[in-house]
This record gives sequence, structure tokens and C-alpha cells, in this order.
Amino acid sequence: YEGIAAGVLTLSPEGRLRSANPALVRMLSHATEDELRSRDFAEEVYAGPGTLAAVLARARSHGELANVEIRLRRRDGLFVIGLATVRAVWEESGATGGFEATLVDVTDLKLAESQRRSMELRFRRLIDSNAVGVLFGSLQRRTLDDANDCFLALLGLRRSELPVTLAALTPDEHRASAAAAAQRLFAHGRIEPFQTEYLH
Repeated sequence: YEGIAAGVLTLSPEGRLRSANPALVRMLSHATEDELRSRDFAEEVYAGPGTLAAVLARARSHGELANVEIRLRRRDGLFVIGLATVRAVWEESGATGGFEATLVDVTDLKLAESQRRSMELRFRRLIDSNAVGVLFGSLQRRTLDDANDCFLALLGLRRSELPVTLAALTPDEHRASAAAAAQRLFAHGRIEPFQTEYLH
């Protein structure tokens, strides 16, 4: 409880925060557990989706909810996105005695995923715009496997002719520089712009 990297908390049946481990206190940018406990957890800390009462009602109904994505508001107003497991705790009478939850911070992962989707969308727009030629291929096989309409038109290729080897499209005098560019791409993952020629 004290040393685990995940946030651990207990809630009353009404959703008031009873306890929070040091990881959760740090995650929500508070100095002490008491400081965090002084906030209205359902209104000031829980930030969706839906309401905390709805999440707790589902946990009460199912006994446990695993890997529920939730957002919590830090003291500085920023949000933490977490994967939570919420478990109902029962009293001997059968009444709900409260709830226990663990929370793993996945904020950075979700941000990276959002940025990746945004980049893919921008790249897809570039491909579909046909403003520049875009090609996809294999460095290992040295093949052109797919391309947008702009690139196919530049080379006079039909989509049905793909895949085609890059060697078949590259004039003899440019093969050495193209091979060197491929080696740099293998080594560094990207290369500077370079001039080349292709056969139509």
C-alpha cells in the first residue's frame, strides 16, 4: 500500500475518499493525504466519464469493475487518465461497506496514442490530397508496394503493376546513391532529402 507505484484508495459507500496511498497523493499533485481527503472526491476530483456515483453503482452491481478508464482532476487542474479496478466491499449484513480501487496512470500512453492518431490522420490527408507523390515499400526487398495516385502518375505506373522492384525504376547512374540512401535509412530511421531520378 505504501510502496506500490499504482494509486490505491478506499471510498465510503457514498463516494467520499477515506484513504489514499502515497502514489495516488503524488499522482494528484497533493502534498499530503489529508489535503487530498479535504476535497470533494466525487465533484472536485473525479472528472468522468459520467459520474462517480454511476461507476460505484456498476461496481456494486457487478462486485468488481476491471480496467475502467477514468479521469481525475489534479490539484493544479490538469487531468490524470487512469485504468482503474474498482471493487465493492460488503458488510456482514449484506450492505455495501465501501469501495476499494487501484489506479494505474496511463496519461502519457493516452497522449502518445492521441498524437499517433493525429499524425496518421495528417499523413492520410497528405496521401489523399495527391499534392505530392507518396510511396510505400520494403527496404529489405527493395520494392515499391503501394503509392498514391500522384506518384503512380509521375512514373506512368498502373496500380495493377505493383509491387515492382525499385531497381527496375532506377537508372543505372543513380543506383549507387539510392543504395547508399537505403543504408542510411536502415541505420538512422530517416534520411535527409536527396535528389534522384526514376524511369517512367
